[in-house]
Amino acid sequence: MLNWQGDAPHLYLNAMHPKRDDIFVLGMVEASGLGWQGRHEQAEMVARYVAGLRNGNPAAAKLKAEKAAGFDRATGGMNYLKLARMAYYVDKATYRKAVTGWIGALAGNKA
Repeated sequence: MLNWQGDAPHLYLNAMHPKRDDIFVLGMVEASGLGWQGRHEQAEMVARYVAGLRNGNPAAAKLKAEKAAGFDRATGGMNYLKLARMAYYVDKATYRKAVTGWIGALAGNKA
């Protein structure tokens, strides 16, 4: 159900299933310095997405289409080792930019 590929589920921004809107994974992300702030932002993005789907928010529809269209992990060009423990690693700046961009869009702010 989690779209498992290789050593980890393949989820948009490590949280969102590409096709399902009833399964989310929070906290399954690792980056140097990401900490609780990054996980808080991840949860806020998901909460705003779910509310946006319910309320007909155009940004939620755009996010739904983007996650279903195919994506790569937010590595920022970093080549992480092909180790199971690194399957969740992202580049902090790349990841936070994407997540906070969606938070802003879902809140009605222009990105």
